Amino acid sequence: MRLAVSAMVLLFAAQCGLAQVSITKEEYGIYSLVVREFIRDMMKDVSISPTTHVLILSKTGVGEGTMPLPKQSSVDVSFANRNRIAVPIEPAFEINLKYSIVDEKELKDLVAKDEAKFNDEQERRRKANMPLIGSVCGPRWESVYERYPEFLGYIRLSRIGFSRDHRTAYVEVRMTNEVFSGTMNYVVKWTRSGWQTGPSGGGFGVC
Repeated sequence: MRLAVSAMVLLFAAQCGLAQVSITKEEYGIYSLVVREFIRDMMKDVSISPTTHVLILSKTGVGEGTMPLPKQSSVDVSFANRNRIAVPIEPAFEINLKYSIVDEKELKDLVAKDEAKFNDEQERRRKANMPLIGSVCGPRWESVYERYPEFLGYIRLSRIGFSRDHRTAYVEVRMTNEVFSGTMNYVVKWTRSGWQTGPSGGGFGVC
């Protein structure tokens, strides 16, 4: 019995240790680099107001590893291992946009509120034989815009995978709003002048 209790204590301690993993200053530098490039790529044909508001989810999401990396390379293994646990995100980004760190549930609750209101109105119009409203993408996220004016979209970041020599990193960035969503994958290289983005892949789709 004593051995069983000890094993349970060790397991609990290990789980608590995993939960305390935090993002380093170096990683926030890489995140800032790829988020800036992500926004630039996504909005290259559209001017962005200085008041544009980006939301970053308060925990990292599960990375899919969709970039063509050598299977079982040190980067691939690191990325897979590090994305087994979500890590809290702090407001430590250096990006030239207004941003907020938001809880995913808060955001989903705001969208669900608009969807419920939209569905009720659609049902009322059906019963009254009136034209339906809205676009193929569904309701406008009015509650999100009320709370976050100039809302551009919300971003989910994967954990960052590193090569064994710590000179190559891989990260995934996903953005979603009421009209489109997209994921970009970045390989980031260490150079004499610091971390620089290298090859990228991914794309965006409507709704």
